[in-house]
Amino acid sequence: MASSNNDDILSLHEECDAALVEGGGEKPKEQTDILSALQEQTLLLAKVLEAKGRGRKRQRGSNRACLSSSSSSPSPSHSRAKRRTFPRKRVSSKVTRPISSGEIVSSAAELENELCNVASDASEKFTEPPASDDVFATAEAELLSSDEVGPPLMEKLGTFVTNRFSKKLEEAVLKKKLSEQKRPSNCPSLSAPLTNPLIWQALGAPYKRNDARLTNAQINISKAATAVALAVEHLHDLKDQQPSLQKPLGSLLDAVSLLGHTHQHLIAFKKDAQRYALPRDFKDVCNVEASDSKFLYGDDIKKSLREAKEDKRLTYISMGPLYYRQLERDKVIALRVAKGDWDADMQVSDKARAEVKWWRDSTRGLSPATPILRCEPNLVIFSDASLQAWGATCGGEKTGGAWTAIEKKRHINELELLAAFLAIQSFSKGKRDSHVRIFVDNTTTMACVNKMGSSRSSLLDLLAKDIWGWCNKRNLWLSAARIAGKDNVVADRESRTVNNDTEWILNTNLLCSALKILQFNPEIDLFASRLNHQFESYVSYRADPGAVFLDAFAMSWSNLKLYAFPPFSLLSKVVQKIIKNEASGTIVAPFWPTQTFFPTLMKILIDRPVLLSARKNLLILRNEPGAVHSLHKKLRLLVCRVSGQSIQVKAFLRKQPTYLCAHGEAEHKNCTLGTSKTGDGMRLYNKWIQFRRHWLLL
Repeated sequence: MASSNNDDILSLHEECDAALVEGGGEKPKEQTDILSALQEQTLLLAKVLEAKGRGRKRQRGSNRACLSSSSSSPSPSHSRAKRRTFPRKRVSSKVTRPISSGEIVSSAAELENELCNVASDASEKFTEPPASDDVFATAEAELLSSDEVGPPLMEKLGTFVTNRFSKKLEEAVLKKKLSEQKRPSNCPSLSAPLTNPLIWQALGAPYKRNDARLTNAQINISKAATAVALAVEHLHDLKDQQPSLQKPLGSLLDAVSLLGHTHQHLIAFKKDAQRYALPRDFKDVCNVEASDSKFLYGDDIKKSLREAKEDKRLTYISMGPLYYRQLERDKVIALRVAKGDWDADMQVSDKARAEVKWWRDSTRGLSPATPILRCEPNLVIFSDASLQAWGATCGGEKTGGAWTAIEKKRHINELELLAAFLAIQSFSKGKRDSHVRIFVDNTTTMACVNKMGSSRSSLLDLLAKDIWGWCNKRNLWLSAARIAGKDNVVADRESRTVNNDTEWILNTNLLCSALKILQFNPEIDLFASRLNHQFESYVSYRADPGAVFLDAFAMSWSNLKLYAFPPFSLLSKVVQKIIKNEASGTIVAPFWPTQTFFPTLMKILIDRPVLLSARKNLLILRNEPGAVHSLHKKLRLLVCRVSGQSIQVKAFLRKQPTYLCAHGEAEHKNCTLGTSKTGDGMRLYNKWIQFRRHWLLL
């Protein structure tokens, strides 16, 4: 961007500097892989410059040594001038000859070559595919996707576009083009929002220059969008006369959408960049969205600051009871040791010191507390727990589940509080800015929720902190009320109902080994629960604390690396869903060749299945580790790589050997698939599919 435009933006902000207030700053900790790569490049470049600088210093030192040996003793004034010009500490006594410029260039070239290699490695690392469990890495992969090439443009137009994207316009031409594009009066967002004067004063000079450059880029984008919008309007008037203009109109509207997205991206980038230099009080106000304002953070920045401070004060006051329980326990212990002497000294633990530090840091500069009024509850939940399971209900929807073997060993009060937590997670995960009320029939649970912890039990206190921490991230206010056990009928019934038939899972070690053989890493478990999910992301058939989605058949399976071990009665429906969505993944199914689902399942194979033989620990229960499945003596399972895309299926079948009948053997003509006598393979489309046997002993 031309420097004159930067000066215009800077001068525009300087005019607003008269009525501003001052503030301090704090730099947040943000770092990415590409920044670290650039830092390595910068360090190597510094080494290059340092090597060149040392060479020049050595040349000067050797030249001064030659001058001092050949000349007579200088005058005092000349000596003082020489000492001031050439400090003694910079003269190297180890150098007896001047360093040639060729040696300097050679060493610098070697370091520059190393710099290029590091930059190339950093570029390769930056373009590697991201990890599947990082939400930011997924967005990065989408941006770094391969550039698909379309049909060529006409020769003159292609040359014009190439030239315009290869070099910048001259300053005079740019100013003329920008001045010709006038913003339509009914499009207020087609302009570059300026940074609020109060924020502008708090920025340092480098951040101001960066903000000016980004504002100039936004001006260019808004002017380009204006030109495209005017072209769309002109073509729209001619659309009725020339129907062929419908497609160009769509392309131009896409251009407006992409320019608008880039405009918003630059706004977000400006805010992120400014957070490095803004004072602590300005951090929260940077989240303000101001779409109809000429300023980046709205017209009334002071009002936004006051509201942000008030919200922060209310948050600290509300969450205060979470941060004094350990100090309270230390006080009780000290009084017991001192036999009730309040004047005696006490030992403060590290956890209590951390709580005191929270109060000191969180309440610094806050005004006295004001009354907090809470609205009526937006969501009402009922929960209950037994020693075997937990249950909950909300608005006619029921959920629950069994405890794990470790959870069963906990005290009933802990289980009641944990059941309340699971119920809140199940029914409130999509809520924001709401008041949730939970009804329980345990007075200890009610007290721990309302008082935000317990001074008597550290385990209950930690669990209460987890509950309130989870709610605080979603700006949820939580209150608990007691309900008589005889009235909490639905939740109580759910807490006493344990259905193990839906909780059986494939032995984790066997599954990992089979997936390693198939060279496939699923990302989501489609038929799971809190108790039996095999992967971090899973889908449940009813409300569940950790499920990312409810009802697998209600979602699209396309573009998912799925894993499915459904109830056997749903296998036909699962296979049809895979074919319909053209999905791909891994299915675990019983080796039952005569069942209706089996032929269809085999026809979507894209790899040889792994056959798991019958054994006691083939299927396990996490809530009952020693349980044995009733079909363990004869149940054999197939771990199948499948796909709903016929191209992949055909490619797999082409690699398989042709099936040939033995001499004198009758031809197989019925509708079921032909399998070998040993059950280690089958015939499909005149091809022989040999199963992979699993020999891991557990």
